[in-house]
Amino acid sequence: MPGGSRGGVGCPASIQIRLIGPSACDKVDTMKTISFGVVGIHGFSRAHIHWLEELLAQGKPVRFPVAVAHARHLDESYAVSLEQKGVRLLPDFQTLLVQRNEVDVITLPVGIPLHVSLALPALDAGFHVYLEKPVAGDIADGLTLAEAARRASGCLFIGYQDLFQPPAWNLKRLLLSRSLGSLRRIVVMAAWPRAASYYARNHWAGKLRVNGTWVFDSPVNNACAHYLNLALFWAGSTEPNAASPVAVTAELARAKPIESADTTALRVETREGPEILFAASHACATTRGPLFRLECERGTILTQRGNGRFDWTIHIPNRPPETRDAGVPMVNPFDAVAQVLNGEEVPVCTLDQALAQTRAVNGAFLSSPVQTAPSDEIAVEEASPGDPLIVIRRMNEILEACFENGYLPSETGLAPWIKTGRRVAVEEIRRFEGLPSPL
Repeated sequence: MPGGSRGGVGCPASIQIRLIGPSACDKVDTMKTISFGVVGIHGFSRAHIHWLEELLAQGKPVRFPVAVAHARHLDESYAVSLEQKGVRLLPDFQTLLVQRNEVDVITLPVGIPLHVSLALPALDAGFHVYLEKPVAGDIADGLTLAEAARRASGCLFIGYQDLFQPPAWNLKRLLLSRSLGSLRRIVVMAAWPRAASYYARNHWAGKLRVNGTWVFDSPVNNACAHYLNLALFWAGSTEPNAASPVAVTAELARAKPIESADTTALRVETREGPEILFAASHACATTRGPLFRLECERGTILTQRGNGRFDWTIHIPNRPPETRDAGVPMVNPFDAVAQVLNGEEVPVCTLDQALAQTRAVNGAFLSSPVQTAPSDEIAVEEASPGDPLIVIRRMNEILEACFENGYLPSETGLAPWIKTGRRVAVEEIRRFEGLPSPL
């Protein structure tokens, strides 16, 4: 376990082994300052740096002494600005792993292909780890990480930021109270256009596999992975638990010149009973969502994410709608991490909660091959000068129909070229064995 600048903090076995929301950390006598080391200074690493700088400005008990800057030449002025703020820039990840007297938590805002390969040595070295979502591509990699986390002295947090937010847990408690009866289905929809520049930003964007590692880069395993994870959490039968996927039927498609899918739709059956219908696309013309509809026996809950809001509205027949948790400020996830490591009981996302999403994604890519849209169903727009946006015609309309009716795209009647994949049992899979044959 790292010493840290103020003596270090430990992680109780409970956060590693069982599913929790609020942490089960033992209380400590004094508040310790938690030191963070960020891997990277470009891309999403800057979000991590921003969160830490925000906490420092608020006087929270955190430190940000080091960051890995293996490619500082890409933005030397930014690197210098960090150094002027007192951040020591390290040349590589291995150098960070020997900073046990300086760092308590290593944050990993890195590409999906590197998630497990960097998290494992960080845990083995005794650090707490904040790993960005999703956990991995292959469930086998996630299970390997789970075993390492159980042995480790440090905590492993997963960067599904929605599960760090109290409203997500308040809504879960409402569902478990059964005041609206049993939860029957959750429908999720996200129309998130992504232009050519999105797929040119790194070497793994739009890939199924990189150097032998499954990544399944797609809406369901990257940009919109949060929302499948959140739906699985709400469908869980106890407050901390996510639902367990038992079978997945999927429709995966692409319009863009990529290897993986830019359009993903899943019907997930769970051991707990509620069905989850998830539909998201980057091959659409306009942005909408993510939207959620939680269908219960005696009412419906509607919510959406984004714009710093996490309120939700209860709709019961013959009653006026009731909105809850409006105005609740969003929680900085690193503030929550620091509080957990100081023994506070606040919401976080654990590996066990996040692995349900990985299992469902494996089921999706076992269920359906990635189907290429016919040329007459594809249009090209311009997101900005020189940045084409390739879309599937009527995709926004298709997604709206999926959301309104709980349909897969083929069931809407608006996409007859999409074929439904086979129903795949996923509860017992331990490894992704390979892509399915064409339908």
